Amino acid sequence: GDPNSDSGFHDLTGDEYFKYRLENQLAWHNKKVNQHKKERRSMTIFVLAAGGLGAVFAAWGGGLSVWVALTASITAALIGWQELRNVDSTIKGYSKVVMELTILYDHWHNLEAEERTPEEFYKMVRGCEEVLWSQNMEYIKSMQEALKEGDLDQEAGLINRVIKESVESA
Repeated sequence: GDPNSDSGFHDLTGDEYFKYRLENQLAWHNKKVNQHKKERRSMTIFVLAAGGLGAVFAAWGGGLSVWVALTASITAALIGWQELRNVDSTIKGYSKVVMELTILYDHWHNLEAEERTPEEFYKMVRGCEEVLWSQNMEYIKSMQEALKEGDLDQEAGLINRVIKESVESA
């Protein structure tokens, strides 16, 4: 229903692929990087605020020293939540994708109309899909490692079988 999207009923030209796939993925990954950076900044502010409040309570002493334990536990919980969310590695992975897609974006964007040959088109498609596939494989690998760490080898085997079948069907 979106007039600015691929209808799915014809072969794409280089400019259409550039617009519908590469630009779209680049914008999506940029948006996610910014969201995760905002989340990381907010969590850092909360951790520092809770830790600072605990230091203030400890400095004042007296009856407020009981609150030091509470602020310390809140700080520890926030740090644990930040580690559990794995925001830093997510930002790193998405930033890598953004960088690689930006290189492809800039290359295609800087080509003159007569330089946008079928060879350049296929090079752009292959490069874009390799970047996105490698990011997908990194995500799958991290999920497999999480399952193995949780001693869930049966589920890890299921994921391996699904990946193998998807590669065979592709």
